Amino acid sequence: MFCQHVSALTGTTTRLDGSIDPVKPEDAKRELTDLRGELARIGSANTSEFVSWELRVRSALLRALGERHHILERFGKIRWSSSVGGSLSDEMKWFQRKADHATGMLTAAIAEVGMLADDMPVADESGIDAELWEHVAPEIRTGSWAKV
Repeated sequence: MFCQHVSALTGTTTRLDGSIDPVKPEDAKRELTDLRGELARIGSANTSEFVSWELRVRSALLRALGERHHILERFGKIRWSSSVGGSLSDEMKWFQRKADHATGMLTAAIAEVGMLADDMPVADESGIDAELWEHVAPEIRTGSWAKV
C-alpha cells in the first residue's frame, strides 16, 4: 500500500518510507523566506512557537538542499540556549545572536536554492525517446514532477 503526506505549503510528498520528493525551487525559496521572517517574532528558544519553527526550518532545508548539505548541518549545530545559565537579559542576547546566525543561514539557503535551480538543465525532447517525451512533456512543462 502506498501512503504519503503532501505538504500544503510546498506540495512536496513525504512517503511512508521517509523518502521525500523534490520541492520546486520557487516554492522552497518562498517557504524559507517565510520561515526567516517568522524568526523575528520569536523571542526565546523556550516557547512552543520556537520548537515548531525550528522543526519546520529543518524540514524545509532538508527538502530544499538535501540531508548532507552544509547549511542544514550547520543549522543543526546552533546552540540556542547558553550553557552558562546567566540572567534573563544574557539569555535574550544569546538567543538574538543565534537568531542572527540562523537568519544568515536561511538567506544563504535561499540563494543556494536559486543557484541550484539555475544549474539544473531544463528537460526537453533532445536525447529522449519521442514517444516517451510525448507522454511526459505536458507534466514537465507545468512542473508536475511528481507525475513524471
